[in-house]
Amino acid sequence: MAGGEGIDPKGFDYLYLGYTIHQRQAFYGAPWVAALIGAEGAPGANVSQACSTATTCLYYAAAGVENGLYNSVFNLTTDRCSNGPHIVWPNPNGRAESSSTRTGSWTTSATTRWPRTP
Repeated sequence: MAGGEGIDPKGFDYLYLGYTIHQRQAFYGAPWVAALIGAEGAPGANVSQACSTATTCLYYAAAGVENGLYNSVFNLTTDRCSNGPHIVWPNPNGRAESSSTRTGSWTTSATTRWPRTP
């Protein structure tokens, strides 16, 4: 039972895991959470939508219930802003060994709110 509230986690049709800042082992985040709460086999998706992750999760869950896709959806939103990841990817305009880097929580928050910002 989840949280001792008498909720059977096997009754969840779907699960949304919301986070803004990617963390280690987050690739399979939603199925991992489903297994942790006892809802093994429940499908799920990760949602990352900058400052509106929680509201996006709620919207997806509500739309799914309203349209008859699900009867019961579990939403979990979480973040850890300190000690965020350092991201490295190839520089498409540079030489083979060149790369671009960004510190997930600090650089991204400070510079990429609008598409026109470099």
